[in-house]
Amino acid sequence: MLDLDDADRYDCVWLPSFFFGPEVLATTLPKIIAATLPGGQIVMAHYEPPPDPLPRTTMRLRTIRDGGSVLDADGAAELLRNVGCQDVHSLTRTWPIPFGFVTGQKA
Repeated sequence: MLDLDDADRYDCVWLPSFFFGPEVLATTLPKIIAATLPGGQIVMAHYEPPPDPLPRTTMRLRTIRDGGSVLDADGAAELLRNVGCQDVHSLTRTWPIPFGFVTGQKA
């Protein structure tokens, strides 16, 4: 992602935030927006850990140790809004995997 230099090329970009550190996300989100077609979607995934404190803490630790970002839906939405995405919203979770998705549209 650090070398991304495409412009107005992609209809949809999948961004699993838990694989990228906060600095990488901050640096590359403007590049991702530039690479997305007007009206295109950015779908940011984030972990939604279980409510039990031990698995929640373990998931956080593993994500940080592996160099990823620990975001919740509000944090992911804020990142997308800060780079100019419109219609930013969380998808209603109907699946068993511990992921949440926040989507935004490039203006």
